[in-house]
Amino acid sequence: KIIQQKKSNLCVSLDYKKTDKILEVCDLVKDYVVMVKIHVDIIEDFSLEFAKKLEEMCDRSNVLILEDRKFADIGHIFKKQFTGGIHRILSWCHLITMHALVGPGPLRCFQECADLDRQGVLLIKEMSNQGNMLDKLYADKCVALAQQHPEVVGGFIGQSSSPDTNMLCVMPGVNRVVKQDQADQRYKTPQQAVEDGADIIIVGRGITASHNPRTEAEIYRRLAWEKYQK
Repeated sequence: KIIQQKKSNLCVSLDYKKTDKILEVCDLVKDYVVMVKIHVDIIEDFSLEFAKKLEEMCDRSNVLILEDRKFADIGHIFKKQFTGGIHRILSWCHLITMHALVGPGPLRCFQECADLDRQGVLLIKEMSNQGNMLDKLYADKCVALAQQHPEVVGGFIGQSSSPDTNMLCVMPGVNRVVKQDQADQRYKTPQQAVEDGADIIIVGRGITASHNPRTEAEIYRRLAWEKYQK
C-alpha cells in the first residue's frame, strides 16, 4: 500500500554512527522512500529517546523502519536480543532481518512477542557481497521456512525475485554509478535490481555519501519506480 501511495519502492540505508545524522538524513529523504534501514549496533550515542523521534518522524511520513540486525541465534537468546538490552528493538521497529540458518525457533519467538499487525521479519535469502555461502540450496530452504510462517515473514533480503508472490524481495547492493566498493560489496543499478526481481531496492552510500541526499533519493526513486511500473 505504501509503495502505491508514495509511488516509490526505495529504502535508504542510514548507516551512520551518530543519531543526529540519522535523523537529519531521514528528514531529507522521507518523502521519497517507503523504508529506512539502520544498524542499531553501530550507533555510538543510541538512546530510546532517539528511537522515539525516529519512529514518530517515520510514522508521520508513512515510512517503515527496518532494523538490519541479522538475528542468527536460538529462540531463547533471540527473544532477549529483540526485546531487551539497551536497544529494545521490539519497541520501535517495523521490520527486522533474520538469517534462516537457525530454523524456526526465532520465528516462533517473534510471533509470541511482536505486534503482528505492524511488525514482521525479512529472511535473508541471498546477500550482495562476494564470497558469501548462501547458495541455491540454502535459498530454497529459506523460502520453505518462510512459507511455513506466512503470518511472520513478509519477504526476503535477496538478489533475485521472490518465488512466492505473497512475499516481497527487498534487494540491497544498489548504486547507479559504482559497481563495487573497496571491500567485498557488489552493486547493481536500480533498473537492473528491479529487472532481477526487486520489489524494494536498498540504497546506502549512493545516497548517504552524496552531496545532496534529498536530490539523490528522488533520482533513485524515479529510476526504480519507472522500471517497476514496466
